[in-house]
Amino acid sequence: MPPSRLPIHLFYYLAGVCGWRRYRFLWLDGRPWSPGLHRDLLTGRLEEPPPGVRRCVERLAPDEETGLLVARLHHVLSLYPPVDDPVEYLRARYPLIPVEKLQQAWRRLEAKDIRRALRVPGTPA
Repeated sequence: MPPSRLPIHLFYYLAGVCGWRRYRFLWLDGRPWSPGLHRDLLTGRLEEPPPGVRRCVERLAPDEETGLLVARLHHVLSLYPPVDDPVEYLRARYPLIPVEKLQQAWRRLEAKDIRRALRVPGTPA
């Protein structure tokens, strides 16, 4: 089971960011939510991610607040048309979030080299 400090939908979304994609996610109220994950939770068929994926999630999200910012930034990278500056985009949408926290979350994604994994337009593969 995922660490209790992260909501389960956030944990599994970040597991997908780490390369272990088992579910499709929607964005509801600024948070990831998966109907398939919800179904598997209700039926007791939840699959446990491998230890390496769990470690990756723990590095990306040492706490729920950072995890949510990392997830939001990751989601912004998937938008079309592409967003030039994901940090600035989220800062404009959520002005109460300190820019330092957004920059810290962005550095976590950069360390994971998430742009290459996503094959974001304009980014070398």
